[in-house]
Amino acid sequence: TIAHLMQAGLDAQGFYLVLDPGQRSPLQELLSRSPAGHWLKQPRLPRNRALIWRNLMRICQGLETLHAQGLLHRDIDEYAILTAGVDHADFQLTGFEWSMRITSSYGAQLKRARSSDDQHYSFRHDWLMFGLLAARLLGINVNRLLDLRVAPSEIAEHVSAAEAQLLREIVHSEAEGRLDGELAAQRINEVMRSLNAEVAQVD
Repeated sequence: TIAHLMQAGLDAQGFYLVLDPGQRSPLQELLSRSPAGHWLKQPRLPRNRALIWRNLMRICQGLETLHAQGLLHRDIDEYAILTAGVDHADFQLTGFEWSMRITSSYGAQLKRARSSDDQHYSFRHDWLMFGLLAARLLGINVNRLLDLRVAPSEIAEHVSAAEAQLLREIVHSEAEGRLDGELAAQRINEVMRSLNAEVAQVD
């Protein structure tokens, strides 16, 4: 779920990372050059949305791996995802140029970074960025998602209330306790089960 790092170094141009993407390229490049009929551009179809959620699950797991090591990603967007755009889940998390480690010498400092609204960069901020990325991939208007006056069932007509509520919990940290990868993965699994049942019924 995380791009393989082959080398890191520093030269006259600056700090650099060498990754092994395999057949993958940045998600944004794929979105820019793929035809309109590509599954990434057709999130209204339940089958495609289920595949998007399976890919998002991989990013969720990669993000939790970072957080478990005390690392903040800080820049989760379409350029921080590698994919070949194939018809199975293959997303990998990358884009670690701006990552930072939370120092753990002071337990209170780490706790504040996980929960404080005043911290611009925090675990919570990473989950917000993840939620906004998910909304864009699912074809959801981000402004409607962020507007708490809009009921989850009215955020987008092509997504279920369960999908909308999960995204709302992620971007607003409405889940009980601190949102983490384990809880997010559990909720994503529930959404995927529902979508898979819908796809099977259509088939």
